[in-house]
Amino acid sequence: MKKLAICIPTFKRPAHIKEYLEMSLVVLEKLAIDVYIYDSSDDDETENVVEEFRVNHNNLFIVKVESSVPSNVKILNIWSDETILNGYDYVWMMGDSLRWSEQVYRRVCAELDNNYPLIITDTYDHSTLGTVVLHDKQVVFEKCAHYLTLYGACILKTDTFLKGVDWEYIRKKYCDDRHIGFSQLGVYFERLSQMEEINVLNLCCVIDYATISSGLESNNHWRSTDFFNVLLGQWVNTIRDLPSCYKNKTKVIGMYEYYTHFINLQALKQMRSAGTYGIRQFFKYFFRWKICTAVPRMELFKTAIIPIKGLTKLYDPREKISKLKEEEICEHMISFSKKYKKIYVYGAGKIAKRRIEVLRQNGINVESVFVSNNVHEENLDGIDICAYEQGAILDDDYGIIFCLGFYNMFQVLSSYFLGHDKNNLFTECVYANDQIRTMTDYYEYIDPKLFVNGNSRG
Repeated sequence: MKKLAICIPTFKRPAHIKEYLEMSLVVLEKLAIDVYIYDSSDDDETENVVEEFRVNHNNLFIVKVESSVPSNVKILNIWSDETILNGYDYVWMMGDSLRWSEQVYRRVCAELDNNYPLIITDTYDHSTLGTVVLHDKQVVFEKCAHYLTLYGACILKTDTFLKGVDWEYIRKKYCDDRHIGFSQLGVYFERLSQMEEINVLNLCCVIDYATISSGLESNNHWRSTDFFNVLLGQWVNTIRDLPSCYKNKTKVIGMYEYYTHFINLQALKQMRSAGTYGIRQFFKYFFRWKICTAVPRMELFKTAIIPIKGLTKLYDPREKISKLKEEEICEHMISFSKKYKKIYVYGAGKIAKRRIEVLRQNGINVESVFVSNNVHEENLDGIDICAYEQGAILDDDYGIIFCLGFYNMFQVLSSYFLGHDKNNLFTECVYANDQIRTMTDYYEYIDPKLFVNGNSRG
């Protein structure tokens, strides 16, 4: 059995470490996974928390680290630490606010014996790769670079990946002020560029409810203090300075904002109000806005100069995009509904209310509204609400319209509808960057056996 170490750098966040250990340590001990906490706090609070858990757990260790060392440099130091390199087959770097489900830990352990040099734990599947082994480094670059910026996004094999890294070269090239925020990408893609053949596993974890919500705030300090330098400076510099074997770098630069929406007009308004965005930032990154955000440059300029009291008058183009996507979904929904004698709606929130109104306007009646449990209201706009149970629908000629967000729909489908005839399910919804996705089809490329594909009603 391969040995895996989870390494968590932290700074003055004892509550986060305590929560992580409470939620995960027992599971990790059962799976023989060791946990290393790298604490750079200038007090003993985090160390005391860890020592309390160490009394009853043999898979937990703490390492004190100098607080003056930048976080990304700490990560490089951990990856190049002889204790890790010689004591473990794999190392999984993780942020102290990230919480994985037991299903993900078990799936990871099941893959370790396959000896992949790099395993990407993909919780979003933005690029619709699913679980797949990638043999082309350019595909890894284009499809995964934006996701690999996250701590916890990948697991590295110590002998075939980390021991081949030229750490002096990496530190010199990627640990300066122009790149430091994304120096880990330098490690990944410099090392991959040296390999003649690669086998990178993209492990799609969406279906496992990969992350568990923390009750504590995550650390987004950089967004308020160094936002533009990180996203328009260091991110762009890092991608551009990766080895020349990687092509389409401008496209990859744009993918980060394409999926995260960090640089949106509403966020810029807030930063303008806080005094962190203005004309100086606009002109400093004048030639980079176009490749880093879809917000028109004129809107960026308006936001940079407009008085704070006038900020609410600015137009957000994403509002129009969202409206158009909703209209497109409703058109498909009406066509779907006309195929069936009876129509049911799953979900009783704002989405359901909007779409029921559209159905009524088109002469389509809804039999009832389903929810998963805990019925708080008797009806939605005069339609009875009831908790869904297997066999709740006795008719053969019916369709169910799911009026849920992307991740809620995932949970409902996997809990109640796997093995169902997908032709009876309307599962279109808006996903990342306003893409319309049909969830039953999305499931099927992960596992084609999840749904029955009955005769289409055309």
